[in-house]
Parts: sequence; C-alpha cells; structure tokens
Amino acid sequence: MRDIDALIDRTNAAYSARYTKALLDRMMFVGDPLADRAVAALHERNYDRAADKLGAVRALAAEGNGAAQKFVGAVATPPDWLDRKAIAAGQNVMLGFVSLSRLSLMHSLFSGGVFARATLVTRATGRLGANPATRISETGAFIGAILQPGGLEEGALGHETTLRVRLLHASIRAWLKRMPDFSRDFVGEPIDQTMLAMTLSLFSYLNLRSFARLGVRFSEGETEALQHLWRYVGWL
Repeated sequence: MRDIDALIDRTNAAYSARYTKALLDRMMFVGDPLADRAVAALHERNYDRAADKLGAVRALAAEGNGAAQKFVGAVATPPDWLDRKAIAAGQNVMLGFVSLSRLSLMHSLFSGGVFARATLVTRATGRLGANPATRISETGAFIGAILQPGGLEEGALGHETTLRVRLLHASIRAWLKRMPDFSRDFVGEPIDQTMLAMTLSLFSYLNLRSFARLGVRFSEGETEALQHLWRYVGWL
C-alpha cells in the first residue's frame, strides 16, 4: 500500500488545533461503522442485493438483528444540537434562489472531480462514466427532497433519501473492499470520513461561495441556517 504522504500534495495544506494532520490522516481509514455493520448484516442474510436497503435494514431490526437495530435506533434519535427552525430557515433560503441554487450546486458537484481519491470510487462504480446525466439528475432529486419544507422530518422524503444514500455508501464500501485490485491500489477506506466531510463542504461552503460570486449576499443568520441544514444532513 502506498504511503499517504506520497499520495497527497500538502503544499497548501493548513491545519487547525481541532483538525490536525494526524486526525485527518486517521479519518481516511474510517468509514461509517454503524451503517457498515448494518450492511454486513444484510450480506450475511443475502439481503444485500435488495433494492430497498433501508427497508431491508428495518426488517432485520424488527427480527431482532443487533446491528440493524443500532442503526435504526441511532437515526431515529435526533442530536441534541438540532434546531428545526434553523433547518426550515436554511431550506427557505435555498428555495428563494432556485435557479441560482441549481447553478451553484452543479458547480459543487463537478468540483468534487478534483479530488483524486473520490474519482477513483466513482470511476470504479461507473456512476460518472457511461451515463453521468443519471448521476447528476439523481443528485438533483436528492437535494430537492432535502430542501422541501418538512423534507428532513423523520419519515419525510428528504430524510428517507438521506438514509438510503448513507446505506448506499456503506454498500459501495463493502463491494469495493471485496475487489482485490481496488483494495490493493487504493489508500484508505472508500468513501471515508474525509471524503464525506469534503462532500458536505462542497454543498455548504462552496455553494455559499458560488452564491457570492453570483452577487448574492446572505446575512449571518441565513448563512448559519444553511450550514446547520447541511450539518444535519451530514449527521444523518
């Protein structure tokens, strides 16, 4: 396996007391243990090919499977910091600029292509190869569901879709790790915590920066609401 420092160009890297080089390097080898164990339970029961993985995990939980129960229980318990009013405010901000939102979010999606480790995963799955329009439309539908009023309430389309994406990521991790050629050449965990943090920053920070370049200025409260919205999506 290649050394991390041989893979990453740190020329312009900057670290804080909270997010140190050591922490970020370690997070490259951390996936999503809760979802990964739930997907492993599906694999053990030959349910991993189920089209509705969220439904399959819930069915396993109802049967008493421990890994599935922990996943279902965790996502059904909102974090203490969750502010539903801030979520609604963030949704309203984005819905107030629908046309510009589409443009800025498209920029965010394409910007992910500059991260080599992320593109190795998308290339391996073929999601941006033969039919990139499908991936783009799916991402647009996902974001649209999140931004609908009440879309992140438990049981709502945005909430359910976010959980399905989480289990999809876990399934992709498991699949790629079973591929000898991929696991030998890839450094770290597929769709690891740094990749997920990068993706959230594309849809939050980079999205806000795109709005600024388009001439839109948000208040501090609006900016905080948007960041809170994506923080909750990341938590789910």
